[in-house]
Amino acid sequence: SSLFDAVNQPVDAYRSHELVDADPASATQIAVTSSKSAYTLRKQGERWQLTGPVTDDADSGAVSTMLGKLRRLRIERFVTNQPAAGQLAGWGLDAPSSRISITTDTPDKPLEVLIGAPTTENPEELYVTRTDEPAVYAVKQDALEEVFQDPHALRSRAVLDIAPEQVTKIQLTWQGSAWMIEKQDGQWRAGDGTDLDSAKIEDWLWKLRDLQLTRFVEDEPKDLSRYGLEPTTGAIQVWLEHQLDPKELAVGTTLDQSQSRYGKMTGRSCLVELPEGINAILTTTPDSFRTDPPASSSAPSEKPAS
Repeated sequence: SSLFDAVNQPVDAYRSHELVDADPASATQIAVTSSKSAYTLRKQGERWQLTGPVTDDADSGAVSTMLGKLRRLRIERFVTNQPAAGQLAGWGLDAPSSRISITTDTPDKPLEVLIGAPTTENPEELYVTRTDEPAVYAVKQDALEEVFQDPHALRSRAVLDIAPEQVTKIQLTWQGSAWMIEKQDGQWRAGDGTDLDSAKIEDWLWKLRDLQLTRFVEDEPKDLSRYGLEPTTGAIQVWLEHQLDPKELAVGTTLDQSQSRYGKMTGRSCLVELPEGINAILTTTPDSFRTDPPASSSAPSEKPAS
């Protein structure tokens, strides 16, 4: 009896309830449009780029979270396998204002998910269909809302996206003075050729790597001089293995009544606010990387034998 009840289920119970059956991990482009949000993500190599509404580096963690939400979109009910004439218009699916388009690395056409009006049975669910099949489903509205997020939340907040172990040279310019250190045959050396403490340099690089911008001030600013960025007040340049051009952070003046500073990163058009922690990084000198001298012994020296 229990075995019979277990298998004696409606046909829909045996259908896949995954709305997006394409693996988001294989996606090369994702475009989301709704009345609240619109953005496009494009994968370039191993990295994601936000290409609309602004062009900027995307945060890999935020994109990964969003891809997981896409993968977990679940069909709550199968409304119909073949809608009758006029039904799509009544369900808001003839000209939907919200859609999700997923392009993968396969030659197939992009998977498009169209989102319509709330269902008559449950206003917390929305009518949904896909362009590759006629069926109409009901999907929870709050699950879809998580995908329709603020595109600025997907932007990278890293000041310099570097791997400290791959750094081969550093140049820092600050308030008219400059210094440069370089790794040669695995050993960091100052400009005068003296050896430096690699552990101290790596610790400094991790602080730079972990520095997160406070906010986006302006996209494509026209006059950088008003922010102390043309000419720059300071700059940090970092060279990585197998790369000719450095990654650069230009640092400007402080914001009113704060120690935060304006900043701009190479390859990104946005003007940002840097946290106060940038000041300690900028005032670092090569002397702080020098190897500590061995501690002198406090024990009294032995008298020579008479």
